Amino acid sequence: MIQHFRATFLLIILNVIAFGVLFIASNSQYNSFQKKDSLNSNIIEYTNNLESLSISSSQLDEEIKLNKEGSSWILKEPIAWPANDFAVNQIIHQLSLVKETLAFSIDEIEQTKQTLADYGLENPLLSLELAYGKKALEIQIGSVPTISNKLYLHLPQKGLIYVIDNSLVANSSFSLMDLRQDTIFNIPNFEIRSLNIQKKSNDVNEPANLSLRIARNFEMNTWSFEAPLQADADPVLVAQVIEELTNTKVSNFIAADALDYSLLGFENPYMKITLEGNKRRNSILLGNAITGIKNKKSFYAKLENNPTIFTVDSTTFDRLLEAQMELREKNFIQLDPDQLSTIDLKSRTNKTRLQKLENNQWQVLNLNAESSTKSIQADNNQIETLKLALNALRAKDFYSDNPSLSELNTMGFNEPIMHISCFSSDNELLNLMVVAHPTDNSILLAKTEKNPTVFSIDKTFFNQNIQSDVLFYKNKTLESLPNSAELQNIKIEAIEQNKTLFNVSSISGLDEASPFDLKSLINSLRIFKVKEYLTESFEDYSKENDWHFKLSFEIKYPGDSVDKVEERIYYFGKRTSGNTQVGGSPKHAVTFLNAQDFLEAFYALTNEIPFSPESTNQAVETPRPIKKIPELKSPDPSAN
Repeated sequence: MIQHFRATFLLIILNVIAFGVLFIASNSQYNSFQKKDSLNSNIIEYTNNLESLSISSSQLDEEIKLNKEGSSWILKEPIAWPANDFAVNQIIHQLSLVKETLAFSIDEIEQTKQTLADYGLENPLLSLELAYGKKALEIQIGSVPTISNKLYLHLPQKGLIYVIDNSLVANSSFSLMDLRQDTIFNIPNFEIRSLNIQKKSNDVNEPANLSLRIARNFEMNTWSFEAPLQADADPVLVAQVIEELTNTKVSNFIAADALDYSLLGFENPYMKITLEGNKRRNSILLGNAITGIKNKKSFYAKLENNPTIFTVDSTTFDRLLEAQMELREKNFIQLDPDQLSTIDLKSRTNKTRLQKLENNQWQVLNLNAESSTKSIQADNNQIETLKLALNALRAKDFYSDNPSLSELNTMGFNEPIMHISCFSSDNELLNLMVVAHPTDNSILLAKTEKNPTVFSIDKTFFNQNIQSDVLFYKNKTLESLPNSAELQNIKIEAIEQNKTLFNVSSISGLDEASPFDLKSLINSLRIFKVKEYLTESFEDYSKENDWHFKLSFEIKYPGDSVDKVEERIYYFGKRTSGNTQVGGSPKHAVTFLNAQDFLEAFYALTNEIPFSPESTNQAVETPRPIKKIPELKSPDPSAN
């Protein structure tokens, strides 16, 4: 009995060992199968080394073929065109993630008397071919979903069918519109190093193409012309043009057999635009122009070394016709206002120097030979306006590039109407000469010593903000009284009528409800400002504008024992417009235009037109009723 038990136990042990050996062997074979024939391992081999991708589908009109060139994808069929790298890489990424939940062979379905048609694989929803080197892998996606809404995937070379999740189809787009690049240029803006333009010359005497090149300085973040001349480019305008170019899209693709190629204009292109990046470049050729609906203009176009013909809207490209003028930097003066210490302004009649003092105030010096050199306190606001105006001088156009000395003399630069020099300590920061335009009276010509170009500038802006007259920069505050000073005996007289228009002995007791509120006038007299100076003389004022009003008042300064009293007298002409009235001061020996605040306050006291009751807070008289016009009676016909 014991021997029989021992034999049975030994057999059990041998069976366990045999089962274990078989299990390990079968599991090893399964793992080997998994490693060798799993869907993911088969696909990843190709996606990791992919060089070409073909896509066909019952939902696509034509087969799509893409090739990888460098790091980018290119459409080869049905059109030759840069591919949308993101869309292509999304397909590749989704393929790399595909894993099966079940796998079975073709032999197995044939044993159950089924065919590929039962799984939607006879006419697949989608067919892909992945290739690298001489190796290729075909992938078919069935058009019939599983019961759980999964998809069947077939690898014909392997003879296997896999059940997969539908994420490959759901998360990827296989349409031609999505797989092709929608813009013409595929270099990102931040990478672009230069813009090159070649355009066909319209001058029969100069048939050669005109070339333009604008290069970028990444360190300075600036753009400059390298051809046809060396000059600064406007960085904002260049950035706008490049932004427009890189956003330009194809209007329509033209079928290769739709038009006569010789009529498209590519043998002698109208324009060629090239954007250069890091070791890559994109070029577009523009052929003949065409006019569409509502006279919308387009160009036939093609990429360089690419046969595909398409059309583009003309708007952006028409702007480039005058790029050498339109994209040039028109602000030709760059000054640091804080660095300026001296400004010399010399005209044919005046020579003025503006100097910055240690307390950051400015003074004005008259350097005319016939005048005594004396310093005058400058108006700091006017000096700031001058500095801003110099920096804001902007070219309307470029009158002449690299003129000869004789040409400059012919223009008048040997005797300019204005010569401006700006210094920081002893270093000259600007040497600017301005002359009259030979034909246009609204424009001046300007040239700096360091720039060979002659610029056209706006004459009105220049004359309003930049002058050589000492009085233009004189402090506009003619007098500023201390707070302790008291004004009294204010009197306004009409000189011609020998008539007193206003007279008040003391302002301290004035009624606030007075029809004439003197606050504005008194504030203007305490700090008397002028709009601008006319002459540095009172007596020389023209007899054609004799004084019409005399304003006099006394200033009382409190003293320890006796108050000091001074008299002030101002003379004024009539108000000739809404903001113009001439004034004069015998004490300060100047003639000037009134500041607007004073002008309004003074006018309220000298205006001979009576004020309405409403303006003086008086009761308004009730208007008398208007009598109605008697009705006309119609004539009686029977009276005849």
